[in-house]
Amino acid sequence: FWLKSVKSLLIGTELGELRMYSAGTAITPSDVVSNRESSYGAHNAEPIVNDDNIVFIQRLQRTLRSLSYDYNQDAFVGPELTILAEGLTTGGLKKVVFQKEPNNTYWALKEDGTLLTLTYDKSQDVIGWSKSALAGENIKVIDLTVLPSHDNGQDMVMFAVERTINGETRRYLELLTRNFIRDVAHKDASFLDCSMHITSDTPFDTINGLDFLEGQSVRVMDEGSYLGDYVVTDGQISFDVDCSDVIVGLPYPAYFETLERDLQDRQLSTKMSKLRVYKIHLYVDRTMGVSLYRLDHGSETHLVTFSPTNNMDTTSELLIGKVGIDVFSSWDCDYRLKITSEEGMPCTIAGIILGVEINAI
Repeated sequence: FWLKSVKSLLIGTELGELRMYSAGTAITPSDVVSNRESSYGAHNAEPIVNDDNIVFIQRLQRTLRSLSYDYNQDAFVGPELTILAEGLTTGGLKKVVFQKEPNNTYWALKEDGTLLTLTYDKSQDVIGWSKSALAGENIKVIDLTVLPSHDNGQDMVMFAVERTINGETRRYLELLTRNFIRDVAHKDASFLDCSMHITSDTPFDTINGLDFLEGQSVRVMDEGSYLGDYVVTDGQISFDVDCSDVIVGLPYPAYFETLERDLQDRQLSTKMSKLRVYKIHLYVDRTMGVSLYRLDHGSETHLVTFSPTNNMDTTSELLIGKVGIDVFSSWDCDYRLKITSEEGMPCTIAGIILGVEINAI
């Protein structure tokens, strides 16, 4: 199915992975050795070469593996990258592309048209999966690719997307916008799907040319602030105020849930102890409109960035750095959070630290 060069010529077949090499400087008909390195078997899809390893889809399309040379075993080994996310790959992986900049992200397209992302850095032992659900009706990603971009300072991801618009199936090419880093102005950052950015020197209260979102409920962001939700009729929407710099598109929910943690040490495991959380430190970067929801108790905390001292004509300040949240919890053995971003708003969570008291049973 594929041939890739990583120290040796690696060959991916349906029944296993082979290594081909020679004793001399080049492979010739009279100087060639072919050894089986593993018996995982490959799917007929292009693998990804990143540094000294190959990431490929296994034969039955449920597993993603990283094949690299192990000096201790003197052989190529392929650890499974989906071992902690096997439920996400149900239905089969179809294609994987690699966005090296900025965060070593693998975009995996499933056979049913849904998207998965894997942040994988072998040297730092980082493996993190997530599911990316696009906004709209009957969404299906047909294909995707990664385009190097010097002007944008990162690799750009492009999707071929199938949507139901006003009862009709349509296909679009959509480009993932730049990461919300420090040199990107808040008003220029889009956190909406299938969106467009409209600017004008003359203020306007009507947007035309939205036939591609006919009949859809869209969200309008005015210079980074929420303006309102509107339904596209006859290819246009109108609002009550004049604007000069807006982004309009489909809103999507963004959230993650923490896992149950076992704060193990040599003397104690919280699996067998009572635990009480009294403080949360949330590390955020350029974030607005984030909420914390406790899954087991239903209590919710909103981090509000707006202050009565803010200028009413400017965008609210973004949260940056450590945010301390006091918690009033009872003694229990589990404490799980769901952290949600307001639709259309920026949200980057760099870390969560829990202050806990533990009472051994």
